[in-house]
Amino acid sequence: MVRVLFTYKGPEALGIEYLSAYLKKAGHQTDLLIDPSMDVYLNSRVQGANQERVMERFLLKVKRFKPDLLAFSAVTNTIQWNSEIMARYREYSDVPIIIGGVHPTILPEQVLKRTTADMVCLGEGEDAFLELAGRIEAGKEYKDIANIWVKEKNGSIIRNDMRPLRENLDSLPLPDRDIFAQYGMVGNRAYIISGRGCPYQCTYCFNHVYRELYRSKGKWVRRRSSENVLEELRQYKAKYGLKTVHFMDDDFTLDAKWLKEFCQRYKEEFNLPFHALIRANDVTPEVILALKSANCRDLGFGLEAGAPEIRNGVMKRNMTDETILYAANLIKKAGINLSTFNMFGMPGETPNHMMKTVNMNYQIKTDTIFSYLFYPFPGTQLLDICYSEGMITDEIYEDILNGRGGYHLKSVINHPYEDFAREAKFILPLLNKAPQFIKRHSQKIIQISTKMKSRLKNDMFQGIGNLLFYAWDFPYRFKIMNRTRRQFWKVTAP
Repeated sequence: MVRVLFTYKGPEALGIEYLSAYLKKAGHQTDLLIDPSMDVYLNSRVQGANQERVMERFLLKVKRFKPDLLAFSAVTNTIQWNSEIMARYREYSDVPIIIGGVHPTILPEQVLKRTTADMVCLGEGEDAFLELAGRIEAGKEYKDIANIWVKEKNGSIIRNDMRPLRENLDSLPLPDRDIFAQYGMVGNRAYIISGRGCPYQCTYCFNHVYRELYRSKGKWVRRRSSENVLEELRQYKAKYGLKTVHFMDDDFTLDAKWLKEFCQRYKEEFNLPFHALIRANDVTPEVILALKSANCRDLGFGLEAGAPEIRNGVMKRNMTDETILYAANLIKKAGINLSTFNMFGMPGETPNHMMKTVNMNYQIKTDTIFSYLFYPFPGTQLLDICYSEGMITDEIYEDILNGRGGYHLKSVINHPYEDFAREAKFILPLLNKAPQFIKRHSQKIIQISTKMKSRLKNDMFQGIGNLLFYAWDFPYRFKIMNRTRRQFWKVTAP
């Protein structure tokens, strides 16, 4: 038996839950340390926990659990935190450290060179982790495991190939939610993912990197059976109680045939309110009927940019205005809440372009608006474009690759209309709730706001914006957040 200790910053993570379940099924032991900061719940700068005191509890857990493997999972905006914790662990222990997740998968060599990690797990990790645990248990060398890059003592890196994709997702055990539940992070809302892989190649997304990694390694877009997803919901309901479901797939409606079968069975057995993410080009009357009949309460899709030359020319969304308007109309007619995701400050975007995003949201009567400043994440095509065209400096490019800096308050690219983009991002969720006579003056309001240079104003807009973003589930988020912070100190107590 190998003892694997995960350390993580963020809300409940299905990736870690799947890894833990797979390891436990093979007879290994797993546990988890989480950072109890509140910023991961509300896009807040407030940490809410003394980080040195948290570190003391982390090291105490390492001492008591006596792990054979220390495991981390990181996205770009947590890689710095992960790096700091790994460095502290290395001072304390010589146990092997492995890190996975989106950021290490995209930049494995950089992560190995600039952190104390011994290994990076690229892509989907269940089989790689299990093989690694087996090698550690047997006392064997583990330098040649597919999906894992290894840093040797002299600093050289062993780059192993990718293994074939697991096409039958039903063969995986259901996620181990107990590992997060001990911290009060699992409530009566189930977060479910019904498939893996996205077929689209938006230029601001990392998906194309994953597709290239797995080229000729099997079917990229895969779906669990309806029965397998329903069984997960049955077990969740029996163990934790269940009131709502959030399907976390990039595009829940990608397979209309699967969707109709699943919705029918879900309606018959659960009929609980649920939320899903979709793409507007998948929406048909039949799809919306299936979702509505199964008690779908909220659908979110990426509007991203109202101007076709930005949405399609820059972002490569390949979606017409008519497609968005048609989808929104069907959703609203069905009485389903409509959420949209929007970005401001794209390369080449002018205030007139941005106002098309604002006005399209008004036109489709969006209920909940999620708005962001464009950030060129590592591995995306737009980062390469921004860098090659001089829109970001060498220093900022390095900051992006290292996960330094935020992407909520300030654009990192040299954008001539940065102020307008920032204010549009902050104000749009507020304006969307305003009376029509105020909406008519949206552009003037945004322009006036750009001249009001105030940290207090930005913090106020950010706070109100967060409340509007999460108004429909703020009580749930707040409850989980506080419960997690309390439980952390209990679970890790001496």
